[in-house]
Amino acid sequence: MLNRIQKTINIIDDYIDTMYKDYGDGIKKLPEIVKEIQEIMVEFLNKIGYYNQHGENIQTDVILLQLENLLNAIDLKDPIQIVDTLEYEIKESFVVYKELVYKYGE
Repeated sequence: MLNRIQKTINIIDDYIDTMYKDYGDGIKKLPEIVKEIQEIMVEFLNKIGYYNQHGENIQTDVILLQLENLLNAIDLKDPIQIVDTLEYEIKESFVVYKELVYKYGE
C-alpha cells in the first residue's frame, strides 16, 4: 500500500507539472488521475474509523470536502483551482495516509 500511495503522490506531482506546461494535455489526462485519486481516497476513508480508534483525529468530512473541491474545480475548468486542490489538499491527505499506513500497517 505504501508504494501505491507514493506512486499516486508522484502521479499528482507529474500531473501538476503537465497542467503548468500544457493545459490541454492536462485536461485530457484528468479522468485517469481522478480515478486513481478516488481509489486511494476510498481506501483512506474506509480506514479512518480504525485510525481514530487508535488515537488519531481524522475528520471524514475534511477528506470528502477535498474531493468535492476537486470536482468543483473540474466542473469550473479552473486550472489554478485544480492544481491548488491537488497540491495543497489531496496530496497532503495522501502524505498523511502514507504516514498512517507506515505507522499502523496496511
